[in-house]
Amino acid sequence: MIKRIAIGSGMAVVLASCLVAVIAWSPLPDFNADAAIKAAQSYNAEVIRDEYGVPHIFGARDQDVAFGLGYAIWKTIGKP
Repeated sequence: MIKRIAIGSGMAVVLASCLVAVIAWSPLPDFNADAAIKAAQSYNAEVIRDEYGVPHIFGARDQDVAFGLGYAIWKTIGKP
């Protein structure tokens, strides 16, 4: 019984390692900066920070607010 568990666990580790290797070595798609800028301009979000620096994000759609959240996080964490 323990031998079966050991063999099954070993096979799972090998398969997981192969999956990670395939994902890690697959090429990334080319980044198109113009398309990214055009897509970013289609969102309409307002980020207002209070006196403590906490962002309050307003938008007409969920997509707008999600973009505003990403922008607020980038402005907070992306500072050198």
